[in-house]
Amino acid sequence: MDAAQTALALLAPDQLPSLRLLFTVRVADCHLLAHDPRAAAELLGSVLATCGGEDGLPPLARRELAGLRSRLVGHGLAG
Repeated sequence: MDAAQTALALLAPDQLPSLRLLFTVRVADCHLLAHDPRAAAELLGSVLATCGGEDGLPPLARRELAGLRSRLVGHGLAG
């Protein structure tokens, strides 16, 4: 999580938006792996709201999101 958060901090808010999305989804996944599924779901919700939903994600971020969502289902937080 530290590496992904550091990478996000090094990017300007308008710099490489696709990469920013990918790192944000990965940080959410790290929250889930750290047994904090609510933080993961909240971060995921903010990402989807910012980009206008899943269709607004680039293909790689969409694939990462699919994996994260399948793991969140096990916690009753995504469907």
